[in-house]
Amino acid sequence: MSRASIPIVLLLLAQTLLVFSQPVAATDGRGGTNDDFKIESITLGNVSQNPYQWINPDGSVMDYVAKGEPINIEIVITRRGSNLNEGEDASVLFEIVHPIGFVIASYSWVETDVYPGSQRNNDVEWIPTVAHSILNTSTNELTGGITLRASVDY
Repeated sequence: MSRASIPIVLLLLAQTLLVFSQPVAATDGRGGTNDDFKIESITLGNVSQNPYQWINPDGSVMDYVAKGEPINIEIVITRRGSNLNEGEDASVLFEIVHPIGFVIASYSWVETDVYPGSQRNNDVEWIPTVAHSILNTSTNELTGGITLRASVDY
């Protein structure tokens, strides 16, 4: 390496150190506690429509639904914060996902005027069109299933 290239290498090294030494706050992209939305819960079934339950040999209980039978799913969002004078709208996306990753069903809506400290419930009714679980008849164990996922965007 020649003496002329040493200043260039030192300059690049100094520039790299400057980039990595800049303070970064993880919440810079967020609006703060006044608009912090959250998916509080996803509940499968309700008083009139409960999922079936299977008890595996290890004692674990698995909820499952039957093909062709409607089931209610409740999604609850909350908004944290303390600025009680400002309601905000939030887009909600709820998806039912097959074990291999494709989306079986998708529901979206806008919750309007959600105030800090409040909670909103939304129900969707889903009718499974195919089975998503496997019963191993030699071990009497139920495996598989679906993933229920929701997100809220403000």
